[in-house]
Amino acid sequence: MSCRLVVSPHSGQRRRASSPDACGTPTRLYPQAGQGRCMSPSSQKMPGPATMNAGRGSIRTRSDRGFRVGPWHAPAIDDVGCSYSEHMQTWRLAHGRSVVLDRPRVMAIVNLTPDSFFAGSRAEGASQALAMARAAVADGADMLDLGAESTRPGAERVPGDEQLRRLIPAIEAIRADADPAVASVPISVDTTLAQVAREAIERGADAINDVSGGTEDEGVLALAAETGAGLCLMHRLAPPRSDRYSTGYDAEPDYGAAGVIGAVRGFLAERARAALAAGVAPGAILLDPGLGFGKSPRQNIELLRATPDLAGPHPELPGLGLFPVLSATSRKSFVAWAQAGGGARAGGGDRPLPGPEGRLAGSLAFSVLHLACGARLFRVHDAAAQGAALRAAWAVLEDVPGDGGGGRPMGTGDG
Repeated sequence: MSCRLVVSPHSGQRRRASSPDACGTPTRLYPQAGQGRCMSPSSQKMPGPATMNAGRGSIRTRSDRGFRVGPWHAPAIDDVGCSYSEHMQTWRLAHGRSVVLDRPRVMAIVNLTPDSFFAGSRAEGASQALAMARAAVADGADMLDLGAESTRPGAERVPGDEQLRRLIPAIEAIRADADPAVASVPISVDTTLAQVAREAIERGADAINDVSGGTEDEGVLALAAETGAGLCLMHRLAPPRSDRYSTGYDAEPDYGAAGVIGAVRGFLAERARAALAAGVAPGAILLDPGLGFGKSPRQNIELLRATPDLAGPHPELPGLGLFPVLSATSRKSFVAWAQAGGGARAGGGDRPLPGPEGRLAGSLAFSVLHLACGARLFRVHDAAAQGAALRAAWAVLEDVPGDGGGGRPMGTGDG
């Protein structure tokens, strides 16, 4: 896989759009208008080596490498509408909190579960969850994602009362911490139940991360509208208890004539439309293609490449612009498949597939590639390593004026 990297040619200010001319050229990675795909070298003709202005100096395009650096083009105004900056730049949450998506942001995973697939993400009780939250914030995490029900393939349902027994003490401990950075960090709760989400928000959580896309409990959509909570809508093919790991499929899951991209895009558009109809603000909606949920390794990679297609603009939602995309590839089985060279059963190599503890290198690579394809928020197990990799990639992808190349750790500064 090789995505086409594009760099903003300007470091100018983003402006609130009132007319096509006022929309300006936001400084962000995005494919050329109308491409709708994170481009591979074979899918677009580009000029040979040439020098172009990239804000702080000249960058030379390379046609003899897997990655291309080329001039950035703003999306066409007819495609995204003048609400583009507002919707893409900030994920609106409850309690007046928000996550500004002007650069890559890290969502650190804290699982209050005994059976999540990566042991390093598990917290046994509120005190350990608080310690993990403190460490994540110190490592530069911009928000936390707390879960009390594993969504790994084969996992059984956890009743709402048990989810609350695990979650609420942890949320309260984080909100009561003496360190203001910890006490105020945005928190999402990984649940599909409105009952759990409501009490979590009342105790200080700010967003709902619903892996069913709001299909298991339609009350989640109404709750997000009522409370102003952020709402992450994810695609999946089946509930966890009847799903498989990506590397466990004997044949690729069948997504019919639409293919995996068309099916996922259509589902996310329909769920976004349902959320809007329930009263959820457009700026509160985040989309997750559900990488690793009901997809083969190759289908996951295909979806990652198609991030601009998944984010919008949606024909079903004219004039609403783009929704931001959550990247959630960390330590998943398809990362092991790619890290091993494409997997023995695909003929890409005969290396053994590493377990979750051996997938950090591949996870960093996938995050950087997803960043290049347009994702801005990253749900990860390793906040420090992921933040460092994303900062390094962002230094290449985006002009950072006046910081001497040093920048600041993500999660600090004025946002």
